[in-house]
Amino acid sequence: MAVGYNPSIVSDGLVFYLDAANTRSYSGSGVTTNGLVAGIGATLINGVGFTSANNGVFVLDGTNDYVSVPNGFTSYFKSNDYWSVDLWVKLLNQTVGEPVLVSAGPNIGYFDLFLEVGDNQIYFAAGRGSDTGYIQNQNVSNTLGYNLAARYFNIVFIKSGSTTGSVSVNSINIPMSNSGGGLSSMPNINEDLRIGTFRQSGFELHGNIGQVKIYSRALTEQEILQNFNATRFRYGI
Repeated sequence: MAVGYNPSIVSDGLVFYLDAANTRSYSGSGVTTNGLVAGIGATLINGVGFTSANNGVFVLDGTNDYVSVPNGFTSYFKSNDYWSVDLWVKLLNQTVGEPVLVSAGPNIGYFDLFLEVGDNQIYFAAGRGSDTGYIQNQNVSNTLGYNLAARYFNIVFIKSGSTTGSVSVNSINIPMSNSGGGLSSMPNINEDLRIGTFRQSGFELHGNIGQVKIYSRALTEQEILQNFNATRFRYGI
């Protein structure tokens, strides 16, 4: 697959790519975005904003804004044990709470990648009814030497088997541990993928989203670094 809009981005297995800085993906106004691969776009819900800062980012107000990727796309995540989600994010005046970066499904059958801002932790949770498992880190700053508030960072979640996963921040692997059975409870979801929120209120992201990439396989450490280096200049890193 050729990726003419940014040849430095890893293209192998890329199934969804939204980039606020690319006018082919977003014109700068309106509620419709275009995906840069596979013809899969998204919709900006409840007034998601846009600023040309950092070459272009979406702005979510922490109240009810989110980006919706079409219904049916998320069923893919259940049927594959290996996939990757790669985002550029900045928290805005959000020093507490549990903002969700990516999620799908209702409360009784869901998965979500979220932050615990006060404790500077990253979680990926998957549940089906009362059977919920998740992986978590102890504290991001233990590895990075800084916390995630008020700065741009690149976060990559890798689903690397039926029950396991891993997380990298700015291409650095963050040690994670399993809780509640790990990720053995991945539900079968056939609903929209939500960027910046969860279906239950109270988990909204107040921040900026620059890019979202989804891969149909687990990226390698070298590929995570390649993607990070390809666009880090936009975010002052």
